[in-house]
Amino acid sequence: MNVYIIYKLISEAFLSFYPTLIKNLNIPSPWALFARLFTYTIVSTALIDFDFIRKNLFTTNGILIGLITLVHVAASFRSFQILDGGVAITLGYLYPFFILLMSGEQFHYSTIFFLLALALFVYEAEENSKKAQKEEFEQKQLQDAKSEPKVLKEKKDIEDKKKENFKYEGFVMVFLNVITEAFIYFLVKKLPTKNSWNIIFLSYLPALVVVLTMFIAKPDLLKYSYFEPKETFENNHKTNFLSHPFKVFAISFLVNALIGATGYYLRFTSINHIKTTLYAYLSFFGIITAYIYGYFLSGEPITMYRIIGTILIIFGNILYINSKKN
Repeated sequence: MNVYIIYKLISEAFLSFYPTLIKNLNIPSPWALFARLFTYTIVSTALIDFDFIRKNLFTTNGILIGLITLVHVAASFRSFQILDGGVAITLGYLYPFFILLMSGEQFHYSTIFFLLALALFVYEAEENSKKAQKEEFEQKQLQDAKSEPKVLKEKKDIEDKKKENFKYEGFVMVFLNVITEAFIYFLVKKLPTKNSWNIIFLSYLPALVVVLTMFIAKPDLLKYSYFEPKETFENNHKTNFLSHPFKVFAISFLVNALIGATGYYLRFTSINHIKTTLYAYLSFFGIITAYIYGYFLSGEPITMYRIIGTILIIFGNILYINSKKN
């Protein structure tokens, strides 16, 4: 097997594990964002080719990949906050289809298997989301029945601030997430290098500079942000981050370095060594590893939808690879 196919598969396993770990750390959104940008930049700085950076940092592609990465990360964070986690993760895997559309390559007939698999995963995620919302609503009604009118008003004010800032904001954020992921793919191809840490540095340094500037200009963003209402910050994080901020941030740094940055290094390395269509198809293995993690870490059931979706993804890849051998 091509070693770069293995790189791609490992990267998908790492990057689908990353959101689960970050969510379990329960870090406030602005700190989680800063931790990701800071870690990726620092780790890559130690491993870059400075001559490559000097030549490409202020080129059109070098600037674009930094700006698009900032939009990508921000949209990803926001989509996960508004939408159910399962829905956000599953819809995020629309990006391989955007890569195929933007590449201009002819769709292989096996694409139908990936479309069907994604449809099954989206349907199940949506059903699980509705079930969770129903349970949450019923629990909320019981709590509200015991609450004072003043407390109810405060809770409503907080809930209103957690809602979308405009209609369909969650899906707009998903769209920005997947379209920027596709743009990043093509920008990486336009910045060929044997050392993919160069690409990570170009991608995350500008984003880190922008976010640091915002934090310096308005320190309160470290307490709350567009991603999280001020009123909920202390209540959401007092048992974890606010009690042990340095410990949690240190763990976040390790997670970002060992899993996040490494995952992107392997993904970016594979881009220039795997054909576009195969790269896109292999990306769907991330959905499979995501629900496997959910099973072991959260006790999520392995349903018939997931089994069928997994079979479709594996079968679709086998069909495509075998067709290219003949």
